[in-house]
Amino acid sequence: MRVDPSVFGAELATFRRRLAAFLVDLLLVGLLSMPSLFLLSWLAMKYNSPHALELIGELRRCDDPDEKELLWHQLNVATAHLIYQRMPDQMPEEFQRAIVRNDSLALDSLVREYEWAFDLSFGTEEKVLFDVERKSVDVGLYVYLGKVSYLANIGFMFIVYFTLATWLMRGYTPGKWIFRIRVIRLDNKRLNLWDTFGRAGGYSASIATLGIGFLEALWHPNRQAVHDRISETVVMRVKKST
Repeated sequence: MRVDPSVFGAELATFRRRLAAFLVDLLLVGLLSMPSLFLLSWLAMKYNSPHALELIGELRRCDDPDEKELLWHQLNVATAHLIYQRMPDQMPEEFQRAIVRNDSLALDSLVREYEWAFDLSFGTEEKVLFDVERKSVDVGLYVYLGKVSYLANIGFMFIVYFTLATWLMRGYTPGKWIFRIRVIRLDNKRLNLWDTFGRAGGYSASIATLGIGFLEALWHPNRQAVHDRISETVVMRVKKST
């Protein structure tokens, strides 16, 4: 990339300012991630498993113990159907036969024999585990969200935050704006979405080096960390306007 002459002599951001801005942004990522993940999960369930979502809503509103027990059973049956759709090879054959034959009585009986546990932690694991001996089944979010579950994690939210914030704020993030520092391309052209995505993804390279990639900004002549060099950017100090 050609280095624009206007970049030469620009006051570069100190490591301390960059660190402070990054910590502010990390705090915002943490605050925004949980509501964002819940919204993403709700939208995915509404599209991929609306019946299960409806039953969960009824369970939240129900106070009658007997009705609640019936709703839990209906949710388990709906979950069995979803497991068959997503990963039939991980189901016991007796479950598969009941679903294929549309034998609701047999499926109801099988579902009642098992103790159903739900692991609703966010992550990417395609998890469902039947234990035939103990008569238990452990179900992960993939069953309800489908492939959207690959995105339901903090790492994805981290990438989205730094990509969109840096792009929409033209080189700033909320943290960088507070500490008056800004990301610019070496050719001084406006950052596009691909630039900011590459830079956000480059953080993983800095993290993969056990943080040394971040520390490079301390001794690099242009105060570039690994993710700066990947995206061909520098972080400059922005003076107060008078």
